[in-house]
Amino acid sequence: MKNANTDPADVSMVLPHNVSTRSWNQISKIGGIPGGRVYLDNVAKLGHCGCCDPFINLAAARDTGHVTSGDRVALAAAGLGAAFAATVVEIGEGSA
Repeated sequence: MKNANTDPADVSMVLPHNVSTRSWNQISKIGGIPGGRVYLDNVAKLGHCGCCDPFINLAAARDTGHVTSGDRVALAAAGLGAAFAATVVEIGEGSA
């Protein structure tokens, strides 16, 4: 989040890929992300759906009220060959 000029405490929710709750819990500890701010509800429910996981989690987090207009969220994923991508976005107003 350093490259996005965002402190982890300013991020309402991390919306990751749905591969491992254990690894995301460990990453959140190391990264200083407060407990409960990594959206893992869909890991057991849907499993890994490829590169669309963070976007599925964004829609679900909005639908369930975990994130609302004005919140900053981090969408994050890891891929083959130790590839990693992340972005921080601010949730705008509008219908879901």
